[in-house]
Amino acid sequence: MIRLTTFILALLFCTATFAQTTVEGIGKFKIGKVTPAIMKDVAKELGVTISTVNNYDDYMEKLNTPGVFELVADTVKLDKNAPSASYCPYSRVFIIGEYTVADIKIVNLRLEFYRDTLYSISCDWSKEIDDAFNTKYGKPAIEKKETKDFCYVSGEKIDVINTDYYSRWKNGNITATIILGTYHNMECEEKSSSIVTVYNEIISKTEGKCSDAAEDKYKASKKAQEKSKLSGF
Repeated sequence: MIRLTTFILALLFCTATFAQTTVEGIGKFKIGKVTPAIMKDVAKELGVTISTVNNYDDYMEKLNTPGVFELVADTVKLDKNAPSASYCPYSRVFIIGEYTVADIKIVNLRLEFYRDTLYSISCDWSKEIDDAFNTKYGKPAIEKKETKDFCYVSGEKIDVINTDYYSRWKNGNITATIILGTYHNMECEEKSSSIVTVYNEIISKTEGKCSDAAEDKYKASKKAQEKSKLSGF
């Protein structure tokens, strides 16, 4: 009995010692534990004010620059909306141009809130971030996806294959994913793409449906207004 008890205690010790940390977010930005109020603290920390962006051109101008801005959906010029701006009335989206966590620079840190709770984080990929995830959370599940596409060279249609590699860590409904991929533009030039995301899968789907439904309503309203202007035509 003594030997069995000793074995069980040793097993529990080893499990506690070598168990990997479960993914929750990046730095102080924890999924399900942070509210939009943190953005004021971040802006104060960086010595900036939070600006607002509601169209594609301003979004591209501010991307990759220091500062903090909130993405607000353009409900008038729907075709000029900033990428990732949500139409859902319960959602808010912020981007921090540059932020440092554990001496690692994070670029274009996007924080998405639904009903005043952080549900999604994304940022540009870097080797330092990649190494940090692998060191802190252990070996990920790896998946390779290939998709067929086409492009043109001197007017000739060329079939190509785009490839994405997914590294995933899971913690219940929370999933962290690093995506590294290659794709071809319409001129058949091979390009690379990469992103890091941490998100709550269930809330992401709920928020997506909310945003899509709200966008459909704005589109229907705009179409009705345009039709009304032609009543005397």
